[in-house]
Amino acid sequence: GILVFFVSGETAPTGRRVHEWAFERLNGPIRVAILETPAGFEPNSAYVAGRTAEFLKWHLQNYRPYIDVIPARRRDAVDGTDSPQVLLPLLRASYIFIGPGSPTYAVQHLVGTRCWQTILARHRLGACVSLSSAGAIAAGAYALPVYEIYKAGEDTHWRPGLDLLGPYGLRLAFMTHWNNAEGGANLDTSRCFMGRDRMARLLSLLPA
Repeated sequence: GILVFFVSGETAPTGRRVHEWAFERLNGPIRVAILETPAGFEPNSAYVAGRTAEFLKWHLQNYRPYIDVIPARRRDAVDGTDSPQVLLPLLRASYIFIGPGSPTYAVQHLVGTRCWQTILARHRLGACVSLSSAGAIAAGAYALPVYEIYKAGEDTHWRPGLDLLGPYGLRLAFMTHWNNAEGGANLDTSRCFMGRDRMARLLSLLPA
């Protein structure tokens, strides 16, 4: 199936056009599954995923998408990323969205789980996998630990990612929020909050 990568803006007007582009290439009813996992550590993770659900429901209503939010917030919960019942909507999803949150948290609670294996299987069978922000970073062979470096002050490093494209011979690292300017004139938050200097060090740590 198709792979869609957003650097950000998945609920912006430009994002709507990208979702629409993907919807037009799907056969049959549009069944959307939105994964809560990347934001599962946040008390408002249901709101984070629900915001995308509402956006797709109202801004692409001419496609009549049937939307499920998958509340699989962690791997060790009864209703987590290994729960067959919670993951049931994934089995019929034609459009799977994995979005904002923490890249390392997403990897920790998806790698090797029934949830991630189901997503891979659905993609092999033709479903579109759409990734944004933390979800996109987590999908790489190497995942940027954004919170750990930017918020907790850890040294620059990479963590193993979900390696979505490894089976296709591509060892990639994905970087979102490249032009972030939240820090204003006094703090360089470009390159996904890393800034230019730290990003240069991070790039030097990757294989050629």
